[in-house]
Amino acid sequence: MLLKSLIKPYLLNPALKPYFQHPEHIWRNILLRFPSKASDKNHVFIIGAPRSGTTLLHVILTAHPLFTGCQTETCLFTWQNLFCNDSFCTSGLSKDEMSETLRHSKDVIQFFDKLVDKVLCNTGSKRFIEKTPQHIFRLRFLIKWYPNAQFIHIYRDGRDCYCSSRNHSVIRQYHDIVSYAYRWRRSIRTRLRQGQSSNILDVKYEELTSEPEKNIRQIMSFLGEEFVTQQLDPNIYGLDKRSQEEQFTKLAKPIDSTSQNRWKQELSRKEIEIFQKIAGAELHLLGYPIDE
Repeated sequence: MLLKSLIKPYLLNPALKPYFQHPEHIWRNILLRFPSKASDKNHVFIIGAPRSGTTLLHVILTAHPLFTGCQTETCLFTWQNLFCNDSFCTSGLSKDEMSETLRHSKDVIQFFDKLVDKVLCNTGSKRFIEKTPQHIFRLRFLIKWYPNAQFIHIYRDGRDCYCSSRNHSVIRQYHDIVSYAYRWRRSIRTRLRQGQSSNILDVKYEELTSEPEKNIRQIMSFLGEEFVTQQLDPNIYGLDKRSQEEQFTKLAKPIDSTSQNRWKQELSRKEIEIFQKIAGAELHLLGYPIDE
C-alpha cells in the first residue's frame, strides 16, 4: 500500500504515463536532453502561464504569411516522452516522419530544428512559431541553446487566468485555486529571474486585447517583420482547428476586452483572498490592483 501511494502521483501524471508504457525509452530520452551544440535558428517561442493568452497570440502570429507553427503544443522541451510525441502531425508531418527524424537526431535541439526545417520547406514559410506555455520553465535552457531565437512572454491577471482555467483546462489541478495560484506565481517568478533581455518581449494580455492593432504592430516590430491586416481577421483565426474546441471558441471572433476583470464577478471573496495571499506580490509587481 505504501509503494502504491508513493507512485500514484507519477502514474497520474500524463507526461510520465508514456514512460510506464515504454520504459525502454527512458534512457534515450535522458540522453537527448543534453545537447552538445547550440542552434543558429531564429525560431520564435511563445511562453506564459496557462490561460494567459498564449494560444490567441499564436493564432495572431501564424496568421502572418511568413509564419507557421503547430496547431498544438509541442512540449518537446519538457520531460514528455519524445518517442510518443506527435505534435508536428498538426503541421503536415506524419508520425513516421517524426520517428525517422528522431532516430537520426543527436539531441532534442537537433530534433526540433530538423522538424521545423521540414515544415518550413513544405509550407514555404520563413519562421516557425512555437507555443508551449510550460516552456516558461525551460526558458534558461532555451536561451542558452537558441541564442538567435526570440521569446514572447505573455502575461495576464492571474485571477482571470484562474477563472478561465477552472472552466476549460484539461489539467485537473488547474481547477483548484491553490494549485493554480502557485503555478501562476512560479511562471511569473521564472520570467522575472531571467531579467531584461533584447530577445525577450513581454506582452500584457489586457493591453493586447484592448488595443490589438497597436500591440500586434509592436510585436511584429520586435520580430523584424511587417504587420499585415489579416493578423486581425477572425476568419483567418477560424481556420485554426483549435477554434473548434470549446475552450477556444473566442478565437474565431474579433479580439475584444470582454475577458478582462472576470475575477471581480466570478470569484468569491474567499477565493480572491486565497489567490492574493499566494501571488499578491506578483500581481502588484505587474501592476494589477489588489482587492482589499
